[in-house]
Amino acid sequence: MIAAAHAVRQLEVAIALSPTDVLNHRDTVPELAEIEGYTCSGSFAGRNIDNFYLAALKGKVPCSLSGAVHACFGDGAASSGVKHVLVTSGFFVLHELGAAPVSGIHAGSCETDGPLGAMALLRAFAMRGVHVSLFSEPHNGPVMRQAHAAMLQWMDRLDPAMSERLRRFVRLVECDGRPYQGAPLREQMLAQCADLNAAVGRAWPADQHPGPIDCLFALERLGAPYKNIRGLDISAHTEPIDCIWPFSSPPPGTAAQLAMSAWMQTHGLVVGDVETMRAAAGVVPDALTLGVGDGGNEVGMGRIVHLDDAMGALKPSGNTEYVATSVNGCYRSCDHVLLATVSNWAGSAFELASRALLGAPANGPDHVALIERAGASLADLEKHVLQAICAPPARSVDGVFPEREMSIDGMPFEPKHRDLYTMLWRTAKSSPNGW
Repeated sequence: MIAAAHAVRQLEVAIALSPTDVLNHRDTVPELAEIEGYTCSGSFAGRNIDNFYLAALKGKVPCSLSGAVHACFGDGAASSGVKHVLVTSGFFVLHELGAAPVSGIHAGSCETDGPLGAMALLRAFAMRGVHVSLFSEPHNGPVMRQAHAAMLQWMDRLDPAMSERLRRFVRLVECDGRPYQGAPLREQMLAQCADLNAAVGRAWPADQHPGPIDCLFALERLGAPYKNIRGLDISAHTEPIDCIWPFSSPPPGTAAQLAMSAWMQTHGLVVGDVETMRAAAGVVPDALTLGVGDGGNEVGMGRIVHLDDAMGALKPSGNTEYVATSVNGCYRSCDHVLLATVSNWAGSAFELASRALLGAPANGPDHVALIERAGASLADLEKHVLQAICAPPARSVDGVFPEREMSIDGMPFEPKHRDLYTMLWRTAKSSPNGW
């Protein structure tokens, strides 16, 4: 048995650093003492997540799993945490692999990194009685809905109490961004916020409405300036829900600050717009914000990638078409940023970290223990959801190699992702609050 704080630190490092990364920095980074990395994490992937994580630690950026868990749940008591969370995920990939076309949208779908992690967040919040609105829109919505249905199907077979809890505390909020596509960006953002507010009202019956949104959690969600790993502008395929997250604050005079200022001026945006957008969206002014990313262009990653110009010079390896973060680094920040080699992994790490730190839910089913009692594992659930979203009609694809089946971020589920989930599961189980 290991202390809960140590177990959660192990979860945090496993999703961000390889064993080699840990060994190379253990002498200079106190947080890495007696910690192990995961074989396929960090520098293994060549996407700078190791550099982002180490820079965050050095720069005292809030990037710890324990910090994120306590920010959301407080001490675990029903009165001490957030009450209504908006979870948004989905990174759109254009492809020609048979996804069911949606009127007005090019053939394509949400990539496989994101939906699994988002479902883990739903479980983490719902099992502790926190209401969750899951953002669904035309581009990524078909995959998110299929992931949600597959998770409920798996839970129904395992334990009715778990699936009932999810149905009670989670709603899909269906937004339709098509009517305002093509409008100036600021108008799109305001329309998106009004659309979200209305969709939340439709999703929750009046007698069950959880009230205004007081927490925003983005996981693998593209944010402004809406450029993918190749630097291509895909704003036409990205509903601008990131507008309710705060802008990042690059140091004055840095290339990032100049580029961001120019982008904001082009689109007629100012920092104070965030407050306006939140009011239109039904979000409290001081909402807690979190973000998960693995490449730098995801919502919340502006907290890291704009620390200085050295961060902006970082460029993923493996393909000459990939661009530096100075080109596609997200302009949105957050209160707590979680860094993972694969963003899905951070969702599962957050789910297990909350169990390790806070123990079993006081007023709901202990879904983690029930999964093991049934002879199953977190990896089994994740594989089931992945199979569902890769199947027609949603046809989710690997964002690195769209032609690969059952693959996420260029890595096959078996054994690379399964091994990671197994490592996270065993680590959390070994804490005093294990099951």
